[in-house]
Parts: sequence; C-alpha cells; structure tokens
Amino acid sequence: TDVSPSLGGWLRGVHVVSSSVAIAVGSNGMIIRSENGGSSWTAQESDVNTELLGTFVLSGGVGIAVGSDGTITGTSDGGLTWAAQVSGTTSDLHAVYLRDENNGIVVGRGGTILMTTNGGMDWIKQNSGVFSDLNDIAFSSELTGVIAAEDGTPVSYTHLRAHETVL
Repeated sequence: TDVSPSLGGWLRGVHVVSSSVAIAVGSNGMIIRSENGGSSWTAQESDVNTELLGTFVLSGGVGIAVGSDGTITGTSDGGLTWAAQVSGTTSDLHAVYLRDENNGIVVGRGGTILMTTNGGMDWIKQNSGVFSDLNDIAFSSELTGVIAAEDGTPVSYTHLRAHETVL
C-alpha cells in the first residue's frame, strides 16, 4: 500500500538503512518503508498497535522497532514483515541500536536499558545507574556508545555489557 502525504498519525523515529532503503515508525504501530530514498513509502504490518518511537535496521535485514509500554517488534527481512517480541518491561522504550544480528541495546523511560545477545529472543534488563528517561543512543565505534538522558546526564555504554556515568 502506497502511503499518501497524510499518514493519519505521527512519525516518531526513522532509520536510514542504505541510500535507497529507510524505515520510519510512529503512532498505532505504524511502520512505513521506502525503497527509493524516500520518494515514496509503503505501509508495513508491525504486529503491534502501540506507539513506536524508534527503529534500527541493519543492511543485512535484521531490525528492531521499539515503543510505548515496553513494545518491541522485529524484522529479519529488511522491514517487509515484523513480529512482536517480549521485552519483559512495561516502560516506554525510546531508542534502539543493533551492533549485529544478535547484539543490541534498547533505552527508555526511567533509566531503562535492555540488552539482547540472541537477536531479540531474550531482552535482559541492565542497571543504568540513572532514573531519568534515556532518549537516544549512538555509538562512536562498534562497541562504545553514549546514551542521551532526559536530565542532561550522558551515560557511556561500553561493549554492550557495562556502563558508567560520565561527568
């Protein structure tokens, strides 16, 4: 289904997979996918109906979208099909980063950090050391990243396994 300029909802997150492929997520489980650099978009079935806030899709096709009430949905075909995953939390999840097909990290409300080492089959809660909302995550190298916290405190994240607060 081609998506018209008026989507009937809000877009909350986008990830550019390649020069031609992009995935955007938003209200009511909305996922849209472009295969032509954003010139046109096609709606995808997300397998969830809660607000999606962030997404990350690897060039190999594995991807995750996260959202309100602990929602996680995943894809293994570049965003053509999606299946809900069990997060183990009801906290809103704001952003996701995938290092590879197996290893990823999700951040969210109230200092929530979840990690997977098996492609999202299991999400393990990590101790962030903070209680403020964690809104985004970016990595400067394969294993070292920074999480943006609501209160302005950056939290470093190393090896997708441990963290420390950076002053």
